[in-house]
Amino acid sequence: MSISYNAANRGSEDLYHLLAAEIPWRNRQKFLASKGYMLRPRYHPGRIPSWMRPFRRPADLLDDLFCEDRRCSMMVGYHSMDATRMSDGTLVCLKTVKTDSERLRIPIFFSSKELRDDPRNHCVPILDVLPDSENEDQSILVMPFLRKYNCPEFETVYNVTDYVDQMLEGLAFFHEHGVVLGSFLSMDDNVLDASELYPSGFHPEFQDSPRDGPCYKTCPRKSRITTPVKYYWSDFMSAARIVPKDNTEYGRGEKDDVIRAPRKMVKNWNLCGITDPFKHDVFVFGITLKYGLSQQYLNLGFLRSLVKIMTNNHRRSRGTKVNERMLPDNATVALQRWRRSRAWIFPLHAIWRPWPWHSENPFETLLKEPIYLVRNTCLHMNLICQTGANVTSRLARTVRQRTKR
Repeated sequence: MSISYNAANRGSEDLYHLLAAEIPWRNRQKFLASKGYMLRPRYHPGRIPSWMRPFRRPADLLDDLFCEDRRCSMMVGYHSMDATRMSDGTLVCLKTVKTDSERLRIPIFFSSKELRDDPRNHCVPILDVLPDSENEDQSILVMPFLRKYNCPEFETVYNVTDYVDQMLEGLAFFHEHGVVLGSFLSMDDNVLDASELYPSGFHPEFQDSPRDGPCYKTCPRKSRITTPVKYYWSDFMSAARIVPKDNTEYGRGEKDDVIRAPRKMVKNWNLCGITDPFKHDVFVFGITLKYGLSQQYLNLGFLRSLVKIMTNNHRRSRGTKVNERMLPDNATVALQRWRRSRAWIFPLHAIWRPWPWHSENPFETLLKEPIYLVRNTCLHMNLICQTGANVTSRLARTVRQRTKR
């Protein structure tokens, strides 16, 4: 949609009006505020759009074009909304789910005191559960505001290996506790905690902009090389708890014949003939890695061996069923094999930038790569020096303490 100054003054009923999916969130605003969660001004009842306020200066033209409340939430299509926790100003995500569903029970189970502090737990943490004032059959999950797994983009091959390692670790943790993700397992459900990358925060919609500043400005960001992040599984649309001696609970997942996203990778997965739910999770995530990473970047050939193990080298063009006996029994087995193969990745390869297969032409890659290689090498050397200095200071502190004794 093209935006002009004249169009911006036509009023909220003509331009930038609320979508049908946004109206329930506007109706929930007072209830959420009473619970300590404040929605953005766009969703306040009786709001006056910022571009319609009186006494506007001509110098405010740029702010009118990029006004914060002009854009609907991209999350509203996923029954989610961003909000601010009023007690400490933390940015959170609100998500409506059916109360009597695994999408509510499973995240709460993994957010229990016994499991939430386990470093292998990569289930999105649940901060609070609220009743839905608009629908008695629904509840509202309060979660940290997380970004997509590749937002910001991977900077090095090591970032990719770290992502694969954490996601497989999380999937193995689910399997250890009898939880399978089912046919909707997708990379689009993989998110990361970017709070360390953006120490001053970011806007929930204009995610490269400051949280409280103009949307046409960019906010400071740390490098993914020097700042580790944690990845999470965020959606459990077709997940299920498996009874140890009876897998009939998984029957509902077998009825789904299309994996959500990436949509082009597998159709009619049930034709593959996988009946074991744990092996099915491994197979689907292997297909996801194949079409989401291995075939998207030129220098990620080391993932092929992992994909081959997880999918038994299955090709959808064959139209044949997968030999289920050749698949790993669960994600723990796949994780062990992955970590053995990851150890053979050459360190120089790990600091190179992933080369996009389709979005860049070869000449562009040749021009960019030397610059990124020098930058990444300097950042890694700086990180090594900082780590060495920290270790040295700790040793010196320990020696001083023992000398005093």
